[in-house]
Amino acid sequence: MAHTPKFNNLFSLLFPPQCVCCRTQIRCNDWAVSECSRSAISGVPPADSGTRDARREFASHWCEDCWGQLPDFDQIGCPTCSAVIPRPAAFGDRCAICLRADFKFTQCVALWNYEGLLKQLVVSFKGNYEEQLAIQLGKLLGYQLERYDFLPQVDFLLPVPTHWRRRLKRGFHGAGVVGEGVRAVTRVPVNNSLLSCKKLTQKQGMLSEPQRFANVKGGFQLNHWANVEGATIMLIDDVMTSGATLSEAANVLLKSGAKQVYAAVVARGTRSR
Repeated sequence: MAHTPKFNNLFSLLFPPQCVCCRTQIRCNDWAVSECSRSAISGVPPADSGTRDARREFASHWCEDCWGQLPDFDQIGCPTCSAVIPRPAAFGDRCAICLRADFKFTQCVALWNYEGLLKQLVVSFKGNYEEQLAIQLGKLLGYQLERYDFLPQVDFLLPVPTHWRRRLKRGFHGAGVVGEGVRAVTRVPVNNSLLSCKKLTQKQGMLSEPQRFANVKGGFQLNHWANVEGATIMLIDDVMTSGATLSEAANVLLKSGAKQVYAAVVARGTRSR
């Protein structure tokens, strides 16, 4: 049975949602109460000012305190790897962290560095299988991506696949859920049928940067029914540290005929450099 907007708004008032971060109840956030009240009374969505207001859009999923602890997403990092460092890109389109990296993707976009509350949230949704949190972070990433000129060129999103054994053990594909959040905002379709992970690699977390690139070498393959000829693809993952996994996946796509490959992640791991 389909529910009307007025029914949905009344339901939200009687049974307020919980903050995806701290689990406290949300009754129309103080910073969005006027919009929220007007919408609940009239059943009409808040007026659009011409630009999408992330604070208003996320009012029903984040309490004011947790929203205030999120990093300043308006600060854009390195134009290649998205790392936010005290001294940003000083070598053309590269920063000191990614200067020597041979990335196969054109550019990576991240919400922020893998630190603080954002790190806690990524660890939480991966470890506790929190789909709603992963979707919300994906939506935030979608809003970030809308600021980039290349987004209209992207044909589809491709969450980085994991090996079937690892996925069976976890029962949760974090990149896939994040991708659904990105899709909900950008309206770029998700395509999970292009790549498969053919090698059960070691966990990347304990390896050095050169070992990470060697570990994922040959780890992906294009599915025999897939056709990426001339396509512009955006890879989706939760965290990028060395960029080895994303770069290897991009390499396979480019060798298979893709025109260009971008990447988008929730957080950019800088390993405290």
